[in-house]
Amino acid sequence: MTDTTPRHVEIEDLRRELERLRGAARDLALELDEAQRQSAQARALALEEADVEARMEQLEAVLDLGSITRHVRDAMTRAILVDQPSAHGVVEGLLPPAVQKAAVEAIPAPIFRADTAQPSEIVLPPRPAPTYVVATWLFLNDLARDVIASALVERVVVTSGRAPAMRLKLSRSCLVPRHEDGSAGPVPSQDGEGLGLVVPLGDLYDWHLVFDWTDKPQSSRRRHGDITSWGPAGAR
Repeated sequence: MTDTTPRHVEIEDLRRELERLRGAARDLALELDEAQRQSAQARALALEEADVEARMEQLEAVLDLGSITRHVRDAMTRAILVDQPSAHGVVEGLLPPAVQKAAVEAIPAPIFRADTAQPSEIVLPPRPAPTYVVATWLFLNDLARDVIASALVERVVVTSGRAPAMRLKLSRSCLVPRHEDGSAGPVPSQDGEGLGLVVPLGDLYDWHLVFDWTDKPQSSRRRHGDITSWGPAGAR
């Protein structure tokens, strides 16, 4: 700017520069917040991983695929199927007590969620999260694909009296917070989706599963052997 620059032009240039500086300050604050959040997550992970071997040994004792499969298939015979507001089922006691306890313990702490201010939907498996948390939900997602899906098809057959021509494929798995009064959150399936399933996990969260109908054969994702096979890469 020169001495001959009109005053209103100078003011407008200063206004734009102030807006640019404010924007840069906001961006820097966001970057600082994210860096602090990641640093806090790293510290929390380090504390959680200190006893990872013991936690994984506990999971290995609890997550027995054979006994869980029998329990799940029996529980699914009592699932309640409804059509409104969208097709979904609700099943209490889907998991054996010890497995449900492991699932509740594997609900990630707020530090590992995108929004720590309030509970929000948690996509499963959560990332980042401690090894035992990721391992638990990888196992339970495989259980949903290989056991719950087929049991849900059988429940549909019993309820409707006719056999579906297609299989169910897991398309979404997440934790949804219950309302403050303890009632369930929104049903999991939405318009255009297949069939949802609500699995209560206590007073705070429900496990929501959404399956889509498919005519394609689905290969089993079931993993056998050491429970560490459900752990994230690099954790074993």
